[in-house]
Amino acid sequence: MFDHELKLRRAHKYLQDVNDVIGPWIKGEHYSIRYEYEPERAWDGPIPPGPFKKSPGATRCYLASPVVLPGIPPFDATGAVFGQGILTAYVTAEQPSTDPPSLLVGDALHNLRSALDLLAFALANAHTSPLPKEFVERSEFPIFGDEDGEGHTGVGSLRFKERSKNGRPTPRSGLAKIAGWHPDAQTAVEGLQPYKRGNDFRTDSLWLLHELDRVSKHRLLHVGVAAAAGTTWRLDPPVTAMNVRAIGPGFMEYISGLLDTDTPIARLYGIRPTDPNAEMHVDVRPALDVAFRKQAVGGQDKLVLKTLAEIYNHIVGTVIPTLSPFLG
Repeated sequence: MFDHELKLRRAHKYLQDVNDVIGPWIKGEHYSIRYEYEPERAWDGPIPPGPFKKSPGATRCYLASPVVLPGIPPFDATGAVFGQGILTAYVTAEQPSTDPPSLLVGDALHNLRSALDLLAFALANAHTSPLPKEFVERSEFPIFGDEDGEGHTGVGSLRFKERSKNGRPTPRSGLAKIAGWHPDAQTAVEGLQPYKRGNDFRTDSLWLLHELDRVSKHRLLHVGVAAAAGTTWRLDPPVTAMNVRAIGPGFMEYISGLLDTDTPIARLYGIRPTDPNAEMHVDVRPALDVAFRKQAVGGQDKLVLKTLAEIYNHIVGTVIPTLSPFLG
């Protein structure tokens, strides 16, 4: 068994540990919720069909005609103002603990990155023996985005293949890191580079690993924060007790993202009460999850378990199968 395989096995164990710690928290109800109803306020954007406003991270369900709950008399929508009567659900969430999740996440990231570097050294050893000291010292699995430190874009290929005036790869180039590899392996790893995705390089799993591991080792621990990964509207109370005559014409909007204090997670445009003088009793709930906080460069706002799983699966399912034939 190769060293990088042992590291991947250890990374998988840490991923399981992260799931064992975060999973139960996700299943709990670590939040409080309040509702705000504005009966006279209405949707102020263009009415579909056609373009309309969409909040970042939000999804909308367009209701062209009223939806009447079971057991409620039909609602006559003649003359109804589109989206009038807005109910907003606000959540105040508890935050997951820092220890041990942040430490386990860092351990998982470190082992994944280390596995790639061990793979790089094994590939060099498999093709070049003995390895020159220069190759040994610079050996590393290359991960290059499509932007330099000054913000210039479209430079990924140039940086990966950068050479000095004498034609030799510069120490910071990708070619220097993979010196000693089989030429076909060098071509293969270049094809895996995040910069191949152009402006979308920041969503590449290898780039996310590079950035998240770099921050975890040199700046700060990745503290998970509460997030809404979806929203459900439950109809547990008796319909007659909800004081909802109809919903629509309008929108049902669900907002995902980080949760803190009094964070909006859902808005119902065009919700109409049966009794205008009574309180509505609806039950909108967030599907809790844990996301990287905004300081996590590259991974900010991304769900922790989902992101780690995508990185691991990309390495095991794409990177390793692409390069393992060159290990001999």
